[in-house]
Amino acid sequence: MINCDDFTAVVLESLKNSQPGQGLEVRTYKGDRSVTVYKTAQGDYCVQEKGFIEAQYTGLSLDKLKKLLKTLKKREFPRSNKLRTRTVEKN
Repeated sequence: MINCDDFTAVVLESLKNSQPGQGLEVRTYKGDRSVTVYKTAQGDYCVQEKGFIEAQYTGLSLDKLKKLLKTLKKREFPRSNKLRTRTVEKN
């Protein structure tokens, strides 16, 4: 469980130490909405959004990822205080 205010920092810190194909899934406390971020290459990231909008964003640089995470936090977790996290592997 992480604090919602630390969402972007926790995701970026987790991805910094991960290998390509590994990622982090962040869900609401209820588990009905999620954002999953994968590291696809050394500087590329992929984001899957499942919630109010179902979308996938690929080929993101670190700067674009930071901006997207800020937008997704406002859209998917507007009233959340705590978020669940878990590490995932992309098949």
